[in-house]
Amino acid sequence: MHATRRQRRALGKLDSHLLDDIGVTHKQAWSETNRPFWELPSRHHW
Repeated sequence: MHATRRQRRALGKLDSHLLDDIGVTHKQAWSETNRPFWELPSRHHW
């Protein structure tokens, strides 16, 4: 849970150039950054 919160905060601090490098839009980054910390990402993507 703490790692997810830390990662979301870091994502929110990335500039446009870095977001482009990882293929994430500002809207996607904002959306992910503002998710509640208890909403953990799914470990499985199927």
